[in-house]
Amino acid sequence: MLNPFPHLLNYGFFAPTLLRVTVACLMFFIAQQAWLGAKTIAAIPFPLVGKTKPWVIHIAAGITALVGLTLFFGYNTQWAALVGILIAIKLTYFRKQLGQTIGLPVLAYAFLVILCASLLLTGAGALAFDLPL
Repeated sequence: MLNPFPHLLNYGFFAPTLLRVTVACLMFFIAQQAWLGAKTIAAIPFPLVGKTKPWVIHIAAGITALVGLTLFFGYNTQWAALVGILIAIKLTYFRKQLGQTIGLPVLAYAFLVILCASLLLTGAGALAFDLPL
């Protein structure tokens, strides 16, 4: 079947950019929810760690926001995507303990892993500081 809009294929380099900005917005949302609910999350007993201090949650939220910031500007995109995959897997694993504190369904975390894996394989796209070699 013929492509109905063949001229749009010239803009295919912007597809990773859209994915990158989407993942950055999700990371910002997760960081905001973790920052605002730090006291609630700190009271939850986690396996192997137990209860934590609120400053540990603030550091984790800061790392998540930093990943979102680097993805938004396209700086070290593949490293940020790899850390984003780890964050999404961690949040999926602790989803039952976190409850409604970070209010994303499990399918959103699966999409986050898929989007980050796509960025890991395709690179930063247009309007990024990463240069393809």
